Amino acid sequence: MAGGALYACAVPGRLQEPGTGTAFGALVWLASYEGWLPALGIFPPAHEDRPSRSVSIFLAHLVYGWTLGWAAQRLRQKAAERDAEATGRPARRASAA
Repeated sequence: MAGGALYACAVPGRLQEPGTGTAFGALVWLASYEGWLPALGIFPPAHEDRPSRSVSIFLAHLVYGWTLGWAAQRLRQKAAERDAEATGRPARRASAA
């Protein structure tokens, strides 16, 4: 949840989409598995860990980021549609992924 809140605060709304979400997921992985997790002794740095674990965790972060970006984009689209309905104006659609 903290990652999603950070994404919402750090990435401007118009840029919240699957591509930026995927990049965000990769950055979260990098900061975690090459940064604070090894610093606290929770995991070894990713480059020293078992390759299978490093790859699977990295891929999971990419999926997480893509899903986060997709969900943020859909929520923005739904809000625009509700606003358009309320005002009687056509909704501007965000780019679809």
